[in-house]
Amino acid sequence: TTRMGWRWLFRPTSRGGGGQVRRCLSHRIRRGMILCPPLSLLRTMASCGTTAKFCSVSSSSSSSSSSSASSRSSSFLFVLPRRRLSSSSSSHLNGHHSPPSSAHEVSKDGRETRVWWRSQPKTALVVKKFRDPLVTHKAIEIGNYLSSRGICVVVDSWRNALDMEDRYKVVNPRSEDTRIDLVICLGGDGTILHANSILNTYKDHVKGIQSLPPIISFAMGSLGFLTPFSASDWLPTLEHILGAKTEEEAVHCSMRTRLICTTQNDGNQHCVLNDIVISRGVSPSLCKLVVHVDNQPVALFQSDGLIISTPSGSTAYSLSAGGSMIAPSVNCTLLTPIAPHSLSSRPIGVSSDSNISVSIPTTARAGAFVTFDGQDRMIELPIGDTLQIYKCPLSLPLMTRHRLDFEWFQSLTTKLGWNTRVEQKPLYPAAPHETDRSCSSSTPHSSSNPKMAPGDATPIQSRWRRY
Repeated sequence: TTRMGWRWLFRPTSRGGGGQVRRCLSHRIRRGMILCPPLSLLRTMASCGTTAKFCSVSSSSSSSSSSSASSRSSSFLFVLPRRRLSSSSSSHLNGHHSPPSSAHEVSKDGRETRVWWRSQPKTALVVKKFRDPLVTHKAIEIGNYLSSRGICVVVDSWRNALDMEDRYKVVNPRSEDTRIDLVICLGGDGTILHANSILNTYKDHVKGIQSLPPIISFAMGSLGFLTPFSASDWLPTLEHILGAKTEEEAVHCSMRTRLICTTQNDGNQHCVLNDIVISRGVSPSLCKLVVHVDNQPVALFQSDGLIISTPSGSTAYSLSAGGSMIAPSVNCTLLTPIAPHSLSSRPIGVSSDSNISVSIPTTARAGAFVTFDGQDRMIELPIGDTLQIYKCPLSLPLMTRHRLDFEWFQSLTTKLGWNTRVEQKPLYPAAPHETDRSCSSSTPHSSSNPKMAPGDATPIQSRWRRY
């Protein structure tokens, strides 16, 4: 049988005396060749009618009476051959399972990224807006549909288990080795940020993954800058995405850059999708921040704080502080000072592959506080401490309807009102049948223009007559 990537072999041990069985077990335990059979597998074999007693060995000093009793019965041991003990096998012995390969494939053609399914997704994580009855009802509909397709639906133990734990399995992807093939988000941009925080340590607990699970986000929040799909069309959307079985049917995907931040004081890693905000907090003094990029001194910011944002976060807090808007496909990290006490301080963009360090010098009057995507608690950054920021090797795949940054530009106009203005009328409107006439087709004083006679002045001549 096959279980979690391991090949279990049955070996009868009824022949020979109890002492021989005990010595054999002790030898194999010391060499790491004996694995205790899982209880679930024993129950499965018992339900199948297998009449076998299993020898339970805790150490090499087992009593000879128990060994003799085991030898008199038809007992079996699960034995793993020595040649199959590799580095991944040893991690399994320590409690980590060697997961199978991911169910999805990612293809890149220049800047364009597309995703299709190599096999049927097995597990889908549903992340929804917190305590919203309408969102909960929609999440249950989607969960029932996924279950009807044979996909195991799980919910996050922190936010979604309050009103969905009686329907779906509750997991904690932050600390468990649960394999997730697909993430369904229902809510706004904050829901996407929460989903990213769930997958912060996903690579540490699930070994051997090459990419994060794709995220399908349905707009059920306020702004929804990161949610391209409509919740009312969830059924055709899922059918289209889950039906992509070949590269020709692949679905467009936006690979969002993430940043990893480590602090000397906290000691933990924080992976952000939007931004890292360093602020003065409750202190009345300015923040004095020394910034190094690739071990080269860049600037000394004296301001209320500093925002280190990804292209996805350039339309969030950084935009409010006067930062530029950067398309998601641009390989860039944006440094935006918050209310700098300088007329020449401006936001600056560096390569996302650069290593950035932000420190508070000993000459500063006070420390600072750090927040990550506005999701985690505020961490204090004392005087003399340093933040190390670098690019996360795993990008966040967000499924999209169109290629490249089309939906990003569309969201700028429809949701942020970017470059919205009443269009200026032409100085001399063309006739209805000449609306498509180019500027070089005829001169303004041509007789083909019904509004101007052959002897009339041109616009430039009329402009000069005013002066």
